[in-house]
Amino acid sequence: WLTALEVESMLPRTANMVAIQTSFYHAKLIYLTHIDDLDPGVNGELRSASERKEREAAIDRQLQLIDVPGSAAVRHALTHAISKRNNATLRANEESEEETECVMEAASRSMVNPQEWDLARLVKLRQGIYAANRKYRKIKKKFDRAVVEAILLEDTACALDQVSATQLVRAFLYNDESESGWPGFVCPVHRPFEGSWRLQKEVLWLIGTAFLWPFFKMGLAVLCAIGSIIVLWSQTSLFPGVGNILGGASEGSLLLLSICWKASVPPNCIDPDGDASDWKLWDPFQVSPGVSVQLVIILHLFYICSLGYFTLLRIKLFSMYEVVPGETDSFSLLFNAYVVCRVVPAVAHNYLAMVHEAHETDSLEVTSFESVFSAMGRIPFLGSSFNEVLPPLMGLTFFLALSNALCQNVSCRLPRLDGEAHKTEAIIQEGVELVDVERRRYEKSSAISSTIRKRVADESEHGGGHGGSRRHSTEGGVLPASAKQTLLNFVHKARGIVHGDGTDSRPMLSDQDSQGGSVLEMAALEATKDGN
Repeated sequence: WLTALEVESMLPRTANMVAIQTSFYHAKLIYLTHIDDLDPGVNGELRSASERKEREAAIDRQLQLIDVPGSAAVRHALTHAISKRNNATLRANEESEEETECVMEAASRSMVNPQEWDLARLVKLRQGIYAANRKYRKIKKKFDRAVVEAILLEDTACALDQVSATQLVRAFLYNDESESGWPGFVCPVHRPFEGSWRLQKEVLWLIGTAFLWPFFKMGLAVLCAIGSIIVLWSQTSLFPGVGNILGGASEGSLLLLSICWKASVPPNCIDPDGDASDWKLWDPFQVSPGVSVQLVIILHLFYICSLGYFTLLRIKLFSMYEVVPGETDSFSLLFNAYVVCRVVPAVAHNYLAMVHEAHETDSLEVTSFESVFSAMGRIPFLGSSFNEVLPPLMGLTFFLALSNALCQNVSCRLPRLDGEAHKTEAIIQEGVELVDVERRRYEKSSAISSTIRKRVADESEHGGGHGGSRRHSTEGGVLPASAKQTLLNFVHKARGIVHGDGTDSRPMLSDQDSQGGSVLEMAALEATKDGN
């Protein structure tokens, strides 16, 4: 509460926060409710303007009685804060009571029959509440993440407009935080760097976030587009007749072509015009040195599985089982693990088909894996494999996704296939207002956190401030007699509680326990004997 008052500038700058907190503690005012009781109008009395002055005078007298340090301005600020807090609490309670009365009146007017709420209906209600709570938490998590990204983007753009390359160089080389340099990146959602290399880390972070990361994402997007076209082209080659039209050793499969480019053997491994009488399936074939062929196959499978997992996590059909970092329940994790375990073998078999290694059941080279999946993938009423029917479906999905992407960016308002609305000026303005509201909340929280960190650093630097001078006021480690007796009483009572015998032996201090160090050592030994 005192920290919040200091952040909101409701206390004078001369106020000693540690001393005020210590005086409250010595007066047994530990909780906020104790401080509220200093106000005689805490229960709603003395609400008029004339009585308000009496309240403030009574609060000021009690602050003087508990020896709150500081001038009259400090006591006046605390008095005003206490009365303001109590007034706000009373208004909130009154509004809550009015709402409760309205709800009770509406419930009394309703025709709800309690007998209709049997066990099955209550279970259904609980399931609905649980599902709504899960949905809310996931949406709230995604909203917070989007707000943080928006605030970070705005502050990054503002920092680039205000700082020059010369200032960044001076800040990085000479640690210059003046006007000729750069004080660092300021953002309520960005945790500032610490240490002697703080400014250098800030410069590197800004350069990486503003320049390197966007180019990296653009390059990665281009590579993903090329990979998607290669996979789609190789999938198209499975359609009956397409491979013969495209021709070539790879039969139109770009994935197989990339494998053969790294290998030193032809795609079919055996020359059809040569003598294959001595060839056996288990004979090894020489490939290029190293793991280049295996690396190409691993990259193919990694990219295809990444596409499947990326789509699985964002499919709107299973929004109930959506994976949101930090807000994913066990049911969603189990469902996605189940789907992945079912999809991966099918993806592997489809990859074998795209490189023309998915042999039929009557072939000599067929494996158990291929035999099982070829039988499962056979469509009964068509008599063909599912891998042969899949290319037209993938082509249709590709054109639908491409059309949806174009509809989001073209000037003409074509209907979007994902059901979302086009971004209008009203929607954009509403989003800007939401980000501004969240920014103020993050700024307030960041100010409180920075104030606490600064106070802790100051106290550790000056030996704990007011409390540190009191701790070091004794000479030679000698504690006051009352403190030593309190410590011994606590140790012996805690020992009795641990043993469970209810003993509460409280021996008085002996002469050899006059040194504070020996008392603390004895207390530590007594406590650690029982593993407490």
